[in-house]
Amino acid sequence: MAWFAELFKTNTRTSGASLGYQIAASVAGFAPFLAVLLAETFDWAGPAGFYVVIGLVGLLGVPTTRETWGPRERAAAEEADKADLLVAGRS
Repeated sequence: MAWFAELFKTNTRTSGASLGYQIAASVAGFAPFLAVLLAETFDWAGPAGFYVVIGLVGLLGVPTTRETWGPRERAAAEEADKADLLVAGRS
């Protein structure tokens, strides 16, 4: 879930993550129906091919998703850590 949350800005985070889940649920809901249709037409290779294609979509989605943690975020985190250490040292 954290991966989805990082992909969207704060004001659209809930809608963006929900849209992804809803699309996935729509495809998954029809998957058994499509698998039966493909099995009747192409025997076992139909459903197997269908699930391979769905898996490839997921596998391609992971490396093509942009990274959200970059040099700017790292610098901000280091500054926050330094500020915390300074505050802790004064206490």
